Amino acid sequence: MTKSTSTFDKAFAETLCDIQVPKQIKFSPNGQRLVYSTSLVAGHLKGKNHTSTLWLASTNEPNSSRKLTSGSFNDTSPAWYPSGDSIIFLSDRAKPGESSAIWRMRLDGGDPVAVTAEDNEQDIYMFAVSPDGKTIAYVSCDEKKKDNEEAEAEPKVWGEKWDNARLRLVNVETHETKAIVGGDKHIGEIAWSPDGKSLVFMSTENPHIEEAMLTGTSISTVFIETGQIKHLCKVTNEPYNSIWAPDGHIYFITGTPPDKDSGGRSVYSIDPQASCPNFIKVRCGQDDDAANIRIAGDRVIINRQVRLVDVISELEGDDLFADGKEIGYGVLLPQYRGSSGRGEKFASYSIGGQGVYDYADVITITDNAVKKGFADPKKLMVGGWSQGGLLTYLCSVRNGLHGLGWRFNAAVAGAGVCDTESLAVTADLGSTFEVELAGGHTIWTLSHDDTRNRQGSAIWEVSSAMEHSRREGTTVIPPILILHGEKDERCPFSQAEGFRRALRCYGLPCESVKYPGEGHGIEAQRFWLDMFERIGRFCDLYIGEESNNQVAIR
Repeated sequence: MTKSTSTFDKAFAETLCDIQVPKQIKFSPNGQRLVYSTSLVAGHLKGKNHTSTLWLASTNEPNSSRKLTSGSFNDTSPAWYPSGDSIIFLSDRAKPGESSAIWRMRLDGGDPVAVTAEDNEQDIYMFAVSPDGKTIAYVSCDEKKKDNEEAEAEPKVWGEKWDNARLRLVNVETHETKAIVGGDKHIGEIAWSPDGKSLVFMSTENPHIEEAMLTGTSISTVFIETGQIKHLCKVTNEPYNSIWAPDGHIYFITGTPPDKDSGGRSVYSIDPQASCPNFIKVRCGQDDDAANIRIAGDRVIINRQVRLVDVISELEGDDLFADGKEIGYGVLLPQYRGSSGRGEKFASYSIGGQGVYDYADVITITDNAVKKGFADPKKLMVGGWSQGGLLTYLCSVRNGLHGLGWRFNAAVAGAGVCDTESLAVTADLGSTFEVELAGGHTIWTLSHDDTRNRQGSAIWEVSSAMEHSRREGTTVIPPILILHGEKDERCPFSQAEGFRRALRCYGLPCESVKYPGEGHGIEAQRFWLDMFERIGRFCDLYIGEESNNQVAIR
């Protein structure tokens, strides 16, 4: 990396990264208090382990928040005990950075007490407190035998020895635990019935990440006293945020349509007492999406994604800005077709539309900003992460070919994709989500001369972009900064490496950065700071006041 410019303020960047934000807000049964957790703004990792703090506040008394836990451990998922005198939560305080147990903290004083075993090796995925507070249902995998852990690694055979999670019950007072469902299936979400006599649970055939989209998620109930299971229906998707409401119906959120994961989000309902239970769509936004659902008294509350205002302000009306910290760059964040948050139709453009509608919208919105005087056509830069990285690669190989009279001086591609076809054999969702985005086709269902899945693949357009450069004597592909996690399973690092190789073949300027041990989302704060500095320096170099945009054509 070239020497950093003076515009990068590392201390300010660290301050931004250190911001703790409220999450997982839960109101007390009487509505007079709330408990919430705080953690780093993006859930990233500053030290060796993740940490989170629990807080308690009054709903009618300003500045009443006080810490319940120290913030030294990862205390998460707070829930109220039905009597309102205790908090139930997950914490790794017994084994920091390893596994979590369920803990109970009385609000009248005293230290937290472990409800489940503190020495467990397996994480607890989720829990739910019974209406009477006597029992907590939770989901976890079986503990592994010590001799198996110490044995030499054995071959892993697909379909054998799945580590399925079970549905378990623990007595809050005696801490006695028993498994009631699982073994032959992998348990996901759970929720208590209003009378506390049954649980609804979701399950898949195995815990593989694609199983829900391949063979579906079964929704069933179990009667606690007898262990009798009743299968209700199956959803070919991964439903979430399930609740069993006072009206007797079970509600959950999943895709729109229900077998698509990249479309919008709707609320569905099941009547468990029906002779042939099935799910029906009960709420679907025309210009927004369901975010989550909650029970409030005898009502079901649906939270939805909404637009933010143009200016962030305090409640009193004062605009929030960091005076003296701005460095002169405007940021345009286009919400292109195929994005979530604006209803089913808007999101459906992602299905088979990669590299078509999304790319067209980015160009149109940018051109509109130029025409209205918000953007300098001689100082434009494009960048994005994940899908935004894919679009950044596309904007690079099609740079200026739109005929609108402007081009991008540089590009920053984060965790992007340059060859969508190859995701079928390399990505963790290659046979489900990626196939859906491709319109339902993949390389093993298409003939060898059918190239329709390449429409969003920038790597296949590099050669034509370079041919245009030679023929017209103008630059197409701009200097590119590539940022990618080494262990990314969603958009594998091979995508970044492939585009870097293509650029090097033609002698084009490129800076490619691989972050060791990182996945699709960068977690380590030190790498965040590294990215901030590199991106800032790239902006200064190519669209700053003294930028030089001349790029050689080979």
